[in-house]
Amino acid sequence: MQQNEAKLVNAWLWKYHKNKLQWKRVRLGPLPSHSLARMYMITLRWADAVVVDKGTVYIIEAKLKPNAGAIGQLLQYQSLFKDTPEFSQIANYPVKLIYLASEMRMDIYEMCKKYNIEYVWFDMEKEEVKQIK
Repeated sequence: MQQNEAKLVNAWLWKYHKNKLQWKRVRLGPLPSHSLARMYMITLRWADAVVVDKGTVYIIEAKLKPNAGAIGQLLQYQSLFKDTPEFSQIANYPVKLIYLASEMRMDIYEMCKKYNIEYVWFDMEKEEVKQIK
Protein backbone atom coordinates (compact mmCIF):
# COMPACT_ATOMS: atom_id res chain seq x y z
CA MET A 1 0.00 0.00 0.00
CA GLN A 2 1.45 3.33 -1.02
CA GLN A 3 1.70 6.10 1.55
CA ASN A 4 -1.14 8.17 0.05
CA GLU A 5 -3.39 5.10 -0.15
CA ALA A 6 -2.62 4.51 3.53
CA LYS A 7 -3.86 8.05 4.21
CA LEU A 8 -7.06 7.29 2.29
CA VAL A 9 -7.63 4.10 4.32
CA ASN A 10 -6.83 5.82 7.62
CA ALA A 11 -9.14 8.78 6.93
CA TRP A 12 -12.04 6.52 5.90
CA LEU A 13 -11.56 4.14 8.84
CA TRP A 14 -11.36 7.05 11.28
CA LYS A 15 -14.52 8.65 9.89
CA TYR A 16 -16.70 5.53 9.61
CA HIS A 17 -15.14 2.65 11.60
CA LYS A 18 -13.00 4.14 14.38
CA ASN A 19 -14.65 2.06 17.11
CA LYS A 20 -14.70 -1.20 15.16
CA LEU A 21 -12.23 -4.06 15.35
CA GLN A 22 -9.78 -3.40 12.52
CA TRP A 23 -6.43 -4.35 11.05
CA LYS A 24 -4.41 -2.43 8.47
CA ARG A 25 -1.98 -3.90 5.93
CA VAL A 26 -3.20 -7.43 6.57
CA ARG A 27 -1.51 -10.58 5.26
CA LEU A 28 -4.10 -13.08 4.05
CA GLY A 29 -3.76 -16.78 3.34
CA PRO A 30 -2.05 -19.74 4.95
CA LEU A 31 1.42 -19.38 6.41
CA PRO A 32 4.09 -20.97 4.24
CA SER A 33 6.41 -23.60 5.63
CA HIS A 34 9.79 -22.35 6.78
CA SER A 35 11.51 -23.84 3.72
CA LEU A 36 9.12 -22.02 1.34
CA ALA A 37 8.94 -18.72 3.25
CA ARG A 38 11.42 -16.87 1.01
CA MET A 39 9.49 -17.76 -2.14
CA TYR A 40 6.18 -16.80 -0.52
CA MET A 41 7.47 -13.33 0.38
CA ILE A 42 6.92 -12.49 -3.28
CA THR A 43 3.44 -13.99 -3.52
CA LEU A 44 1.89 -13.17 -0.14
CA ARG A 45 -1.29 -11.14 -0.42
CA TRP A 46 -1.83 -8.04 1.69
CA ALA A 47 -5.21 -6.33 2.01
CA ASP A 48 -5.20 -2.65 2.91
CA ALA A 49 -7.60 -3.23 5.81
CA VAL A 50 -9.94 -5.72 7.45
CA VAL A 51 -12.82 -4.51 9.64
CA VAL A 52 -15.24 -6.57 11.72
CA ASP A 53 -18.63 -4.99 12.33
CA LYS A 54 -21.77 -6.71 13.67
CA GLY A 55 -20.65 -10.20 12.71
CA THR A 56 -19.50 -9.29 9.20
CA VAL A 57 -15.92 -9.08 7.94
CA TYR A 58 -15.12 -6.27 5.50
CA ILE A 59 -11.99 -6.59 3.38
CA ILE A 60 -10.88 -3.23 1.98
CA GLU A 61 -8.60 -2.42 -0.94
CA ALA A 62 -7.89 1.28 -1.56
CA LYS A 63 -6.82 2.98 -4.78
CA LEU A 64 -6.11 6.64 -5.48
CA LYS A 65 -6.31 5.84 -9.19
CA PRO A 66 -8.93 3.08 -9.50
CA ASN A 67 -8.06 0.17 -11.78
CA ALA A 68 -9.67 -3.13 -12.65
CA GLY A 69 -6.79 -5.13 -11.17
CA ALA A 70 -7.89 -4.28 -7.64
CA ILE A 71 -11.15 -6.16 -8.24
CA GLY A 72 -9.16 -9.34 -8.79
CA GLN A 73 -7.13 -8.59 -5.68
CA LEU A 74 -10.30 -8.30 -3.58
CA LEU A 75 -11.71 -11.55 -4.96
CA GLN A 76 -8.44 -13.30 -4.16
CA TYR A 77 -8.42 -11.86 -0.62
CA GLN A 78 -11.92 -13.21 -0.09
CA SER A 79 -10.84 -16.71 -1.07
CA LEU A 80 -7.73 -16.52 1.16
CA PHE A 81 -9.49 -15.16 4.24
CA LYS A 82 -10.79 -18.51 5.52
CA ASP A 83 -7.26 -19.97 5.31
CA THR A 84 -5.66 -17.18 7.35
CA PRO A 85 -4.64 -18.58 10.75
CA GLU A 86 -4.94 -15.20 12.51
CA PHE A 87 -8.64 -15.06 11.58
CA SER A 88 -9.55 -18.66 12.40
CA GLN A 89 -12.05 -17.58 15.09
CA ILE A 90 -14.00 -15.45 12.61
CA ALA A 91 -13.36 -17.49 9.45
CA ASN A 92 -17.05 -18.39 9.17
CA TYR A 93 -18.32 -14.81 9.36
CA PRO A 94 -19.82 -13.45 6.14
CA VAL A 95 -17.26 -11.49 4.10
CA LYS A 96 -18.01 -8.32 2.17
CA LEU A 97 -15.56 -6.63 -0.16
CA ILE A 98 -15.03 -2.87 -0.33
CA TYR A 99 -13.18 -1.04 -3.10
CA LEU A 100 -12.23 2.30 -1.54
CA ALA A 101 -11.39 4.97 -4.12
CA SER A 102 -10.52 8.64 -4.05
CA GLU A 103 -12.16 9.29 -7.42
CA MET A 104 -15.14 8.04 -9.37
CA ARG A 105 -14.67 5.63 -12.26
CA MET A 106 -18.00 4.44 -13.65
CA ASP A 107 -16.41 1.52 -15.50
CA ILE A 108 -14.80 0.22 -12.29
CA TYR A 109 -18.00 0.90 -10.33
CA GLU A 110 -20.04 -1.15 -12.84
CA MET A 111 -17.53 -3.99 -12.73
CA CYS A 112 -17.62 -3.98 -8.92
CA LYS A 113 -21.41 -4.36 -9.04
CA LYS A 114 -21.01 -7.50 -11.19
CA TYR A 115 -18.85 -9.10 -8.50
CA ASN A 116 -20.88 -7.89 -5.51
CA ILE A 117 -18.11 -5.51 -4.40
CA GLU A 118 -19.10 -2.23 -2.76
CA TYR A 119 -17.43 0.73 -4.49
CA VAL A 120 -16.89 3.57 -1.99
CA TRP A 121 -15.92 6.95 -3.38
CA PHE A 122 -14.32 8.88 -0.51
CA ASP A 123 -13.28 12.53 -0.64
CA MET A 124 -10.33 12.86 1.75
CA GLU A 125 -10.42 16.66 1.81
CA LYS A 126 -14.07 16.83 2.85
CA GLU A 127 -13.86 13.53 4.73
CA GLU A 128 -17.09 12.24 3.25
CA VAL A 129 -18.39 9.51 1.00
CA LYS A 130 -19.59 10.91 -2.30
CA GLN A 131 -22.90 9.75 -3.75
CA ILE A 132 -22.61 7.70 -6.92
CA LYS A 133 -25.14 8.73 -9.54
